[in-house]
Amino acid sequence: MHAINDQGLAKSDQGIVEYFDLCTKDRVPLGKTGVRGIKLGPDEYHLVVLAILVNREGRVLLTRRSARKIAGGLWECTAGSVQAGETSREAIIREVKEEIGLDVEFAGEPVTTYAEGAELFDIWTARIDNTLDDLVLQTAEVDAAMFATLDDIRQLIGSGKATLSLSEVVRLAETGIVPIR
Repeated sequence: MHAINDQGLAKSDQGIVEYFDLCTKDRVPLGKTGVRGIKLGPDEYHLVVLAILVNREGRVLLTRRSARKIAGGLWECTAGSVQAGETSREAIIREVKEEIGLDVEFAGEPVTTYAEGAELFDIWTARIDNTLDDLVLQTAEVDAAMFATLDDIRQLIGSGKATLSLSEVVRLAETGIVPIR
């Protein structure tokens, strides 16, 4: 076992190891941590956050996953794991800052949580006044960005160029939970 720092990371001979707290599907803490890349046991889940960032025109900020990552080249909303000892709110603020260089205020609580495999996604929303020129992409994570309409997102999903999480974004828009045009 490696000493975990305050960002839920530890160094090993293989590089940086990412740790996250495990819970049940109902978010009951299990009192143990998981490690990125190691399959979780039955009834073990870890929390992931996803940011639906909407501009004044009602378009969603999407990023394209770096080719070096699993599902590389696919479009998604900014997302990432909640690291060991971190809250969902802390994680969403950190992920947005790390991946796209923005300081974003998230009011309230996540708009919903849904399960995808062993991951529980907390979906956060925020209005932003930024342009693509304001972004500082962490190229190890994402290599492009765009603002997309709901129809654009549907086309990306239909052409196989989107992560599964964008289907949940469409559902939230269609039910009026997230105001996307």
